[in-house]
Amino acid sequence: MNKLLIAGTMMATILFVGCSQDNKEAQNPETGASTGQHLQNAAHQAGHDVQDATSNNIEKLNKTVDDASAKLENSTNQVVDKINTATEQVKSVTADTAQKAEDATRNATNKAATTIEKSAQDLKEKTEN
Repeated sequence: MNKLLIAGTMMATILFVGCSQDNKEAQNPETGASTGQHLQNAAHQAGHDVQDATSNNIEKLNKTVDDASAKLENSTNQVVDKINTATEQVKSVTADTAQKAEDATRNATNKAATTIEKSAQDLKEKTEN
């Protein structure tokens, strides 16, 4: 990022001063390159830096997405397991409740039949006496 800032500053300076790559008088005695060539090299390097940074960010983003997907899948599996467990518990409770209701109905019917038979027997005995 610093290289981008430096490249931008150099470009602005060169445009302001009016230097160009073709200006042979503006060559740097240390490297033999013109200011325009330095600017071109800096821009080229900045392009590589941007490409590297983009590649690194894409790798980080892909890893983050993969991690999030794994966590989501794990959470989903846990929820499905809990739903399945709850469903089994509801089935068990429902079956138990149905059995208890059937038993209670049978007992009530037996008690009612016994009471009716006893009442009929009592009535028969009273009418015979």
